Amino acid sequence: MTGRAALEDEALVVRQTDVGEADRLVQLLTRHAGTITARARGARSSRRRFSGVLTLGAHIRVRVVGRPQARTLEAAELLDPHLGIVGSTASLEQAGQLLALVRDLLPEDLPEPSVFDLVRGSLARLAAHGPAPVEALAVRLRVLEALGFGLQLAACVVCGRSRPEGRSAAVDPARGGLVCRACGGGPLVLGPAALDLAAQLLESPEVFDGPPLDGVATPEALDKLARVLAEAERGHGARRPPRVHGS
Repeated sequence: MTGRAALEDEALVVRQTDVGEADRLVQLLTRHAGTITARARGARSSRRRFSGVLTLGAHIRVRVVGRPQARTLEAAELLDPHLGIVGSTASLEQAGQLLALVRDLLPEDLPEPSVFDLVRGSLARLAAHGPAPVEALAVRLRVLEALGFGLQLAACVVCGRSRPEGRSAAVDPARGGLVCRACGGGPLVLGPAALDLAAQLLESPEVFDGPPLDGVATPEALDKLARVLAEAERGHGARRPPRVHGS
């Protein structure tokens, strides 16, 4: 293996695809190298090699060698399989949404330690406590913000006019957030409860400190904010870059 660049790091399994008769192509979110794709040779044909390690969402330690376009997963050690997620359809769905967000929005080889910590913490909390819709929204909001796709919901993204307290506002995810009526408005409307919820989730010190965030919003506010986030994620996933802040 002399001369082949090696990466040893923590990682989360984001996606896996069968290749050939014995191998598996694995997409990983690493703490220090961002998302990478590596070939796990013999992962399907051997009961010993990588057995039970490369499950979706698993927290592992890896050794990867090779150039970016031809990486090989040389070794993987299981740190946390997040088994608590497997027994719940709702937990699997929430974890799947989070992993899809990583696949769609993170370019390969762009280090994002804060995103790694958000996703790892969310999966660990999900495995321990079960699905928590409010917490899931908080993580998605913060991932978008970390990647430079954060939604501006306090003021119009066009003219900068602050939204009136206690009133609904039009939102255009493609334009980056709230758009006042004078600037054309947007296709989605968030009520004051949903807008206040978004502000609270972004301003709270740490998503994973203290008890789960259940009960801090009405189902209607959660649903409307989730729709806005889904539109933002879909649009940015199709386009990809930002992330300008200091990188």
